Amino acid sequence: YLCLINERIYQINMIKAANETDKQQTIEIFNYRDEAQKQRKIIYQLEKERDRYINEASELTKKVQHTHTHTHTR
Repeated sequence: YLCLINERIYQINMIKAANETDKQQTIEIFNYRDEAQKQRKIIYQLEKERDRYINEASELTKKVQHTHTHTHTR
């Protein structure tokens, strides 16, 4: 009889440990999701900044080419 009680206690402890592990993994998943969302926002901001610099460089190149063309035609 005592052996059955010990076995039952062991099973209950294993279930508690499994539930705790499950809870910890759920928390980790939410933390990873949150971090991934933050990184997506950062990436989006960096892409906007990159595109702005590309556009600025393109405009400056056009101005330089335009100026260069007009100085050689005079």
